Amino acid sequence: MKISVHDILNSGNASLHADGIQVFNAIKNSFDANGSEQIEVDFTNIKRCSTLFLNASFGNLLAEYG
Repeated sequence: MKISVHDILNSGNASLHADGIQVFNAIKNSFDANGSEQIEVDFTNIKRCSTLFLNASFGNLLAEYG
């Protein structure tokens, strides 16, 4: 399964907390639906990525799934 950050955000910037929550929800939904299937997160065409975004997306994934 491949998840495109650009397609989710419709932007080349992944900088806001709300952006991170959108990506977190997309990954979580895919993971919950597909179990142990590998998920690839694609950052193609993303020009900026903030720690606020990363904490809201991947930080929450680590907190939830370990």
